[in-house]
Amino acid sequence: MRGGGAAGRRPAGLVFQGEACRAADPWLEEITGLSPAQLRSGWDRAVHPEDLARLREALADCLEGRRGTATLSLRLVDREGRAVLAEARLSPTLLDGEPAALVVLEVPPGPGAGAADYARLFAGVSDLVVTHDMEGRILAANPAVGRVTGRPASAWLGRPLADMLAPDVKHLFADYRRTLECEGRARGVMKVLGREGGEAYLEYDSVLLGPGPVAHLIARDVTDRILNARYKKALRHGIAAVAGHLVECRDPHTVGHQRRVAALAAALAEELGLGREEVEDVRLAALLHDIGKAAVPAEILLRPGPLSELERRLVQQHPRIAVEILRETLLPPRVLAAVSQHHERLDGSGYPLGLKGPDIELAARIIAVADVVEAMTAHRPYRPALPLEAAFEELGRGVRYDPEVVRAAESLGGKSLEIMRRALEGRGGSV
Repeated sequence: MRGGGAAGRRPAGLVFQGEACRAADPWLEEITGLSPAQLRSGWDRAVHPEDLARLREALADCLEGRRGTATLSLRLVDREGRAVLAEARLSPTLLDGEPAALVVLEVPPGPGAGAADYARLFAGVSDLVVTHDMEGRILAANPAVGRVTGRPASAWLGRPLADMLAPDVKHLFADYRRTLECEGRARGVMKVLGREGGEAYLEYDSVLLGPGPVAHLIARDVTDRILNARYKKALRHGIAAVAGHLVECRDPHTVGHQRRVAALAAALAEELGLGREEVEDVRLAALLHDIGKAAVPAEILLRPGPLSELERRLVQQHPRIAVEILRETLLPPRVLAAVSQHHERLDGSGYPLGLKGPDIELAARIIAVADVVEAMTAHRPYRPALPLEAAFEELGRGVRYDPEVVRAAESLGGKSLEIMRRALEGRGGSV
């Protein structure tokens, strides 16, 4: 969004000869508190000290004919000592036949009560409002900036916006500025210095306005939302870790099984082109998929020989039991669905519900393939580890497994074994 337009603005003029102000618009008293006579005798009191040198240089260029009309952004000082952004247009003119410079200021907002309304809004809004030039120099900042950063808004005036960013993200200011220059707008989340040496997260929307141009940034403190999301993620993975250890304590023959399945399932999800959140849901469901076995008697889990029909049916209830255990954790429904369906098969031969085809969640179909690959290629007390080719042969029989997921597993090939090995070493789940 470029070009703020003149609506709601009141232009005001000043005429200079040399550095002397010869005429001043009475309306400027509304903003600066200085009468025309006071402006003529001490106009520099109306300009922010850090902007005086730039304005004087522009006046000299205009008066000496080094340039024609020029535009610059600067800050005035209002009657309460606060910085007010203005746009100044300088053009050469004549006064009593002598060279002069006409400075036309556009100062938001309009005259009279509008100025007071604007000041109250600027001071009272809970969102952060920052104005900066294209070098990042802060021209104006409202009190909310002080509430978030722990430094008064006035302390930020004239400083680079990058100084407000947390040290590990300062380099991202260059990307922010490039986006503003190319698109006229930038949106995102920035990490800034917070109170008492902490950090805060701001969701911002910044637009370029005016011929300066000047960036107007409005930001909302979303620190609690960001940290709560991280807490929830840590909590979910904590639940998964506890679940994994619980099952491994009951069945030491399968130590690491859930971690290996989770690593491979996540790699398969990535191979299938799923998004980051979907991949993490698959990983989480795989880490939890066997927690229901905690309700199965240990003598049944550890028995090396065949099970009776009753015992087999009891074991087949572990996906349903898993969901009952996890229901109070507030995990996403899609994660619970994947846990409950990981033993379902496309042809309806699975358990516990005998679901078929598209009725089975994709995450569950991915975990099913990863479960077979891990189980067959891992050593068990009653048999040695089988080659990967044997697992692919099993997956290719009939129509029990999703052929697209099977192809993804075949595409990974030998990497599958490395992915599962790395999962036990704590180095991540993919290569």
